[in-house]
Amino acid sequence: MPENADKLSLVFQLDNRPGALYHALEPFARRNLNLLKIESRPVHGRPWQWRFYLDLQASRRDPEVAAALAELEKLVVDLRILGSYPSAAISGGTKP
Repeated sequence: MPENADKLSLVFQLDNRPGALYHALEPFARRNLNLLKIESRPVHGRPWQWRFYLDLQASRRDPEVAAALAELEKLVVDLRILGSYPSAAISGGTKP
């Protein structure tokens, strides 16, 4: 993991029950961790099952991030960390 990694991508799968996504995101909100993106995709061959992809503005080295991930792991069917990397730099005020 690069020393300047400040972005984290992960994917998790939830049970199909009311409030599951709310409870999965709550550990991040309670710790004021910034979610940059959330995307849902259906699980192939499993009706009403979804995977959620998250990008966070966070370092995996941050104890608050580690605590949120540990809490999330207890709430989900499956959790995978896709990567931890530096955010893309924007120079001169213009977007790439």
